[in-house]
Amino acid sequence: MPEPAEPRYGRRPVTIHDAAFADLRPKTSYELLRLRVDVFVGRDREPTCRHLWIEEGGNVVGYLRILPPPDGGPEDPTEIGRVVTRPVVRSAGVGARLMREALARIDGPSVLKAQARLADWYGHFGFVVDGDEFLEDDIPHVPMRRQA
Repeated sequence: MPEPAEPRYGRRPVTIHDAAFADLRPKTSYELLRLRVDVFVGRDREPTCRHLWIEEGGNVVGYLRILPPPDGGPEDPTEIGRVVTRPVVRSAGVGARLMREALARIDGPSVLKAQARLADWYGHFGFVVDGDEFLEDDIPHVPMRRQA
């Protein structure tokens, strides 16, 4: 039986590469980061998206984004997303401070996708699980909602 033909995306043959980060050429590094931003960060560039972050000593140690609903109806929830803190400041209250600041800026209900293991933590801010568990990036998550 013949080997399957190499896949083609568009009209050009494809090549698979494998390299450690230190071995990447600057142009390749840039292209990889650009692709990741385009795919994983997409909504960050929307004009209504708000970015909240905390700096310590000039270094960003925590971040989240606030995405108002596209149609902006009063009953439509605002999404809080991409909540992240550096490991060195976890358990120091950085995430909680960001959440309090975000919620102070939101009028109306809000939603988020929480890692399932953090559902109780988000519960301290009034969020409740609002649907079935699902996998995102191979990590169990749950949808959560908070009424105004």
